[in-house]
Amino acid sequence: MKKLTVFCSVLLGMLFSVSSTIFAQGTVVVAGGGAEGDQGDQTSWSYLLYRKLIQNGDTNGDGIIKVAILTADAPGMPADDAWLPNYFQWIGTTLGVNVQAANYFVRSANDANSASVVGGVAGCDVVFIKGGDQGTYYDLWNGTLLEQNIRTVTNRNGAIGGTSAGAMSQAQYCFSGGKDMISADVLADAKTTMLDDASVPGTSGIHTDFLSFVPGVVIDTHYTQRARMGRMLGILGKAIQDFNNHNLYAIGIEQKTGLWIQSGIAEVIGNGSVDFIKENATTKLVRDAGKPLFYSGLTLDRLTHGWKYNLTTRTPVTSPLPAGVTTVTYAEGTTANAGALTIAGATETDKTKFEKVATYYPTDYSIAITSASTFIRNAIGFTDAGNSTNRLDKQETIYRALYDFPSNLGFLVYSGATVSRASDSANVVSFGGTLATLVIDCKTSNYKGLSPFTSNYATTGGTLKAAAFTNATVHVLAESGSRATYLNTVTHALTSSTGGTGGGGGTGSSITEIESNNSRSAPQDVTNAAFPLTITGQVGSSTDRDYFKFTLAAGQSVTINLTVPSTRDYDLYLLSTSGYVEARSTNNGKGISESITFTNTSSGTNTYFAEVEGYSGAFSTSANYTLVIAK
Repeated sequence: MKKLTVFCSVLLGMLFSVSSTIFAQGTVVVAGGGAEGDQGDQTSWSYLLYRKLIQNGDTNGDGIIKVAILTADAPGMPADDAWLPNYFQWIGTTLGVNVQAANYFVRSANDANSASVVGGVAGCDVVFIKGGDQGTYYDLWNGTLLEQNIRTVTNRNGAIGGTSAGAMSQAQYCFSGGKDMISADVLADAKTTMLDDASVPGTSGIHTDFLSFVPGVVIDTHYTQRARMGRMLGILGKAIQDFNNHNLYAIGIEQKTGLWIQSGIAEVIGNGSVDFIKENATTKLVRDAGKPLFYSGLTLDRLTHGWKYNLTTRTPVTSPLPAGVTTVTYAEGTTANAGALTIAGATETDKTKFEKVATYYPTDYSIAITSASTFIRNAIGFTDAGNSTNRLDKQETIYRALYDFPSNLGFLVYSGATVSRASDSANVVSFGGTLATLVIDCKTSNYKGLSPFTSNYATTGGTLKAAAFTNATVHVLAESGSRATYLNTVTHALTSSTGGTGGGGGTGSSITEIESNNSRSAPQDVTNAAFPLTITGQVGSSTDRDYFKFTLAAGQSVTINLTVPSTRDYDLYLLSTSGYVEARSTNNGKGISESITFTNTSSGTNTYFAEVEGYSGAFSTSANYTLVIAK
């Protein structure tokens, strides 16, 4: 019931959006790609996952489980073409059922509309779409007899599965434009033409009129292997804006890993991890043509084998927890940073400017303290994060390191991006260069765990395993000066100013809250302060509310950031002189920062009040909050 009035409209919108699309009643399997295990190996990822399709059963009552394997490729070597049908038939023998599997080579729209080519699909119990190009599948199969026959199968509770492009094709918001975009494309240009449809230039590459068996999502595959977080978030941001639906979320599936979905519950099966990423009340998305993607405050649930996720509520299933999962213990750093530095994404050795340095292939995973004299405390990071020769190792290792040190920040700095700070504001970093930087923050996390399987990218020793986190935070940060967004690496809070003289909004000023400022009629007046203004204060009792009065000229904007003590839950409001709530930030949980951005759209100067209060009477006489008002 917490903050019901704040979130009710968002919640109702979310429920309406999800419930308006019905989940397939039979089994759905989406796999991230990669080579299947050997026939005979009942411990392999593909056996554990694909058997769910067979276990869905004989849905047409003919005593046989028939599997249709779809591809747009031409037939190849007979032995190669026979491998996957034989694999499904072998799975059947392990389960004691009769399975017949056959390939369907659907290489044109004519094929897809030909009863002689695809008519047999309608009588099957399982449809499985191989890897390839989802753009080709969309162009050749959409709106055809083949798609109709696939729906005939699923409408009688048959199973639908797919790997790589075959999995991406099942998302309701399907990136099927036929362009091979990489993360660097969208991290450099949020509206890159790589997001457009290759077949119809100038139109969106995201389509909602294909299979849509997994509603309300975009899906990306080969996720860790090809370092696709940036790419997927670029697709998510475009889909949200194109369709004006902030309830959409993204699913990134690593290779040799997949999801078994039934009745809206998705279970992770396999060697790697699956990312579920969604917006929340603090998220800010900026997509400008020719400029890096900016996407802050996203919620990340990164899950491994054994975890389940409720696709309707968009939350991990935490009862019961998978074996080995523990709660996250967050210990905020208190030692200040010192000295100016610049981390260049193009310079591999600049990774030593993060306090923790993690090793990866060809050595086994380990982590050590940097030997650099100037570094970012409580931080782990990699530069040249998009390098095609080692991006998979860096993407896997950053999360493994955060499992060991969840109080640290994780940085993935791409070539062309920079992370820097000035000596007079050494706790606050700026993001620059021509690409955005990815930042992972586990301060908000509830649980963490390691996969029971060795990572796809581990070496001898096997200490590298995919790591799981629930309720972590992801930022895509760039152009700190023009976006007025910086990161305090001690508090993990986004801030509108560096707080120093080295740039980012001017020198500003700092003051201490003065009581009594408990009402709009008796506020603390900061109208004549130098902005950005940093206020240190306390919610000193269960009835204490702190009001700060200031003005905004016509068309002027303000950003207000509240850093909350780690043991308290405080809320932030922006009020007019009449008491009308112009904006609010009311996140759930202790120690979670609040942020408001607001523009005075009236024709004249108006007076406003920033209000800080404790949720349900929360207060502390020993821990301070920090309020930054920047305009």
